Amino acid sequence: MLCAAATDPLWHAIRDRLIRDNERRTGVAFASEPEYRLPSAILGAFLVTVGLFVFGWTTNANIHWIAPIIGSGIFGAGTLLVFTGIFTFL
Repeated sequence: MLCAAATDPLWHAIRDRLIRDNERRTGVAFASEPEYRLPSAILGAFLVTVGLFVFGWTTNANIHWIAPIIGSGIFGAGTLLVFTGIFTFL
């Protein structure tokens, strides 16, 4: 939750830049396309993949138990970003 609150200004800045670029291109003020909500899902897809690889490669008896937990945390963050990006797109 804290990470989501901390990265909100980043997603807001990206969306504002996309809206400004669209306004310059079309001349319509504050026109927002549904695709402007997808950059977080793009990052989330990358995090899901990385998280699953980290989790899979670290589930061995001789590796410390926190390593797969970190991988599942990365996977969870990516899943959250993908779902929120897709559901706001729809």
